[in-house]
Amino acid sequence: MERPLVSFCLLFYNHREWFGAALEAAFAQTYRPLEIVVSDDASTDGSPELIKDYIAVHAPADVSVIFNHNEKNLGIFATWLKTAALSHGELLIMAGGDDISLPERTVKIVDAWLSNGKRAAVVSHAGYRVDTCGRSLGPLPAPSTEQPLGALMAWRRDCYTAFPHEPICPRCVEDVPFAKRALMLGGGELVIPDRLVEYRLGSGLTSTLYHHRTPVIKSWHLFLSSLDQVEHDLAAIADRLPPERVEEFRTTFAFERARAENHLILVESPSFHERWKAFRQELRMGRINGLVFMYAYLLPRRLGDWVLDAITRLNQLRRRLSREGRACRGR
Repeated sequence: MERPLVSFCLLFYNHREWFGAALEAAFAQTYRPLEIVVSDDASTDGSPELIKDYIAVHAPADVSVIFNHNEKNLGIFATWLKTAALSHGELLIMAGGDDISLPERTVKIVDAWLSNGKRAAVVSHAGYRVDTCGRSLGPLPAPSTEQPLGALMAWRRDCYTAFPHEPICPRCVEDVPFAKRALMLGGGELVIPDRLVEYRLGSGLTSTLYHHRTPVIKSWHLFLSSLDQVEHDLAAIADRLPPERVEEFRTTFAFERARAENHLILVESPSFHERWKAFRQELRMGRINGLVFMYAYLLPRRLGDWVLDAITRLNQLRRRLSREGRACRGR
């Protein structure tokens, strides 16, 4: 079977500390034919010139490298769409500018996709969590269209071409709209078990590593803006889908919006009465996995933050001790 051209897409924003490792990992990909599309969203840390210089010196001779630098900051989703527009591959692999892709990442994604007959609109895989210094924080399970994580996913090209190229929510995250696009297009999702990325926590969108409430609030607001984009995307292709499928998607998106808005009330509202109503609604929606955190949201804000942050640190300590224990037993 002929090997398709694949676009390995790297997104940078103020990643001066990590861009070299991310580019080195991209250049070390073993798959061919490959193009690498590098986009910088108007970084202010002096990294764009350094990235250009690094590409000029280290880019493989048999790989086409495209470099894009936004003159003004466009936001994550708008930059991702611009990157996709510059690409030519049948498959678009997302990579964060502070993460490290293992050399076999592209070839394993493509092999799985080809074995699937190129039907899957999205391919995802597992990874590893690392901190800002590259120290292991444990395994990271593979994402899905229900819980996407773009840095561990690859998209069929029509997830870009079949939809409007101008975003209505340029600063929303890129993975939620593309995950929903994959569902709308059909073909299913393909999840492979290999751990192929070191995903960095403590930088970028994960910069508030130890303060629980702040990233939760930020992520739900980003999710709501992403749903605005998703609903716009659905309207753009509604005439190409069966009416019952369109109605099913609208119902699903409305439920997800209600869930997000309710959770934000639980996390943000200064009123205990409102938080208690939101808590009860969460239970009715079947959200019991984070029950300890949900109880903590009912506490007064300062006490609740102390409890939430303590739980977060204890969980990280538990994972570290478990990891060290496994390493000792393996000696």
